Amino acid sequence: MVTDKLMKRVRESRRERRTQTMAELSALIGEPATYWSMHTRMGGRNWMNFGKVWRIAGEQRRYLSIAGSIAVPYSTAPPSAEELMDDAPVDGF
Repeated sequence: MVTDKLMKRVRESRRERRTQTMAELSALIGEPATYWSMHTRMGGRNWMNFGKVWRIAGEQRRYLSIAGSIAVPYSTAPPSAEELMDDAPVDGF
């Protein structure tokens, strides 16, 4: 279900995107999620890593977890995760 419905291929004008953004997936699920973020420096670049977790109703200890990351400009004060998370692509689930 996740592969067929949530991670479907979406065709945009002149480019192909193989995943959805965090905001699109959250809207599709339609339930509030718990989220986390982490700012790291790796390979000479700065990254903001994100994740959201939903509990699967009716199932004990079963969750849907998604994660994504984007490169961000170098700064001594990292950007706010809330500002960046919605546009980040979903990299894994």
